[in-house]
Amino acid sequence: MKSGHLYLKEGVDIDGLHPGMIRALPTICNVFYSFESPAVCTSGTDGEHMEGSLHYQHKALDWRIWYIEEERLPHLVDIMQRELGPDYDVVQESTHIHVEYDKR
Repeated sequence: MKSGHLYLKEGVDIDGLHPGMIRALPTICNVFYSFESPAVCTSGTDGEHMEGSLHYQHKALDWRIWYIEEERLPHLVDIMQRELGPDYDVVQESTHIHVEYDKR
């Protein structure tokens, strides 16, 4: 299987990314690739997030969804959640997909 590539929007900070999120990157990229879409990270610890957000703990990344038809997004989220497993939360937001490492 060919794999997808990771792209970062200009200014995105992923320095110090938690090992759990680092392990997730190949899966995230491959799921986007399977939807014929680039995996573009739009936010790491940069930007503004809700108080208590796992972004500030280096455990969350946001992903661009411009390239995917709206009706296909729930399917992408389901596949990504299944592939990443229960230690991750994959949430479809209005402008992006939020993925966080939240081992319980």
